Amino acid sequence: MKNLWLVLNTWLRQARTEQTPFQDVCVAAVFRLLGRLGQLGLKENLPMSFQILAKSNNQFVTQQLSKGIPWEVQLSVICAIHDLAPSNPESALKTLESWRKNSTQPVPPAVIKCITQIRFLCRQTKSQIS
Repeated sequence: MKNLWLVLNTWLRQARTEQTPFQDVCVAAVFRLLGRLGQLGLKENLPMSFQILAKSNNQFVTQQLSKGIPWEVQLSVICAIHDLAPSNPESALKTLESWRKNSTQPVPPAVIKCITQIRFLCRQTKSQIS
């Protein structure tokens, strides 16, 4: 897991115009992997790691996506947030809705479906609390 964070950190620090050690498609795959690993962590009853991972992805969207992050990486992060949404559906929904509102490209139907699913999860969570 430590190596995955190293890849992401290196990628974030490199200029978009320079020859890069990590291509965007590799970084997109890392985000998808993080989402999947987070789901596995939840199944293995490791909720704290799951929550930390979800929070990190949400912060990435909030802080980085406005800085010209390539579309394929954005979509991978969005999918990872969807994968990790059960740890904090309200935060995931807020992050995704903000991303959708600020997106400069048409949002794919699959992402809209993810947002709808998280919205449903939020309602379900609220009704269980009431």
